Amino acid sequence: MVLISDAVSAPLWTATIVPVQVEVSRAAADDIARLSVTHSLPPDTNDRIRRSLRSLGQFPRLGTELESDGWAGFRFLLGPWRWMAIVYEVDDG
Repeated sequence: MVLISDAVSAPLWTATIVPVQVEVSRAAADDIARLSVTHSLPPDTNDRIRRSLRSLGQFPRLGTELESDGWAGFRFLLGPWRWMAIVYEVDDG
């Protein structure tokens, strides 16, 4: 809860910030597991990816929107390594 007020008057406004849930699909988890083997990624790979995704909980539209045909509605952000792009979509439902 964010509360802005001064000592004399009532609050100007209040806002509740509710983090959204970030879900990783089974296909994405399988891809990460495969990449861990084929690219000899470190044992903390899942933790690194989790940290990369953490900010999406408060800022789901943080990533850059993809504009190519077939990718409408998808966004991406860079993962824990510069070569890893994480593609995601925001479900407003």
